[in-house]
Amino acid sequence: MRKSYWPTTGANHTHEHYIKVVKVVYSGSKEYKAYKYTVNSHEYQDNINYAGAKFTYDLSPMTVVVTTQQIPFYHFVTSMCAIIGGVFTVVGLFDSALFATYNAVAKKQAMGKLG
Repeated sequence: MRKSYWPTTGANHTHEHYIKVVKVVYSGSKEYKAYKYTVNSHEYQDNINYAGAKFTYDLSPMTVVVTTQQIPFYHFVTSMCAIIGGVFTVVGLFDSALFATYNAVAKKQAMGKLG
């Protein structure tokens, strides 16, 4: 005897399954159409004396369109230049702050004010 995927725990239990379907269009160099779905299931107890199963489905009137675009190479070059320039600026600021602090401490030490 085959075991059910959702075993019923009693005679008055109902299994309810809800399916939502959405159309998806992938467009790029070639267009593909597909359907994606989500499934929810739950079980509840009611006052009837037999086990039951409910199936509800919903076809979405909306379509999800996924487009792919190729990014030009100069976008990559520009982004890399921005990253390198930003790192160079931050390191320069850190270096100048460290140098100024070192000079101030060295000056106080030379004057004998640093213990």
